[in-house]
Amino acid sequence: MDELIAVNESELPEQWDVRGYSAERRARLTPHILGFVLDVEEVQPKFKLLQHYPDEDKAGAIAGLRSRGTDATRAIAQLMEQTLGRGSREMDVAKRLGPGNY
Repeated sequence: MDELIAVNESELPEQWDVRGYSAERRARLTPHILGFVLDVEEVQPKFKLLQHYPDEDKAGAIAGLRSRGTDATRAIAQLMEQTLGRGSREMDVAKRLGPGNY
């Protein structure tokens, strides 16, 4: 469990801390953690940056993405910033980027 947290939550400002969990609680949680392999045959990306959320909500999401400090989250934050003050019908990010550019 500790290794899964370290690998999958390394970019988060706070990782899931299970050190304070009793052995019994960890034993109850462990069977519910399932690893799997998925063979992907096709990817059809959808950009959900233009949901019908108020700009204040988007600004909060942008701030959260920027606080993570990775190139990927900064790029997403920048795309979200471009949607501020615009309705979802005005700007289609996927069309603007074009095939293969996402």
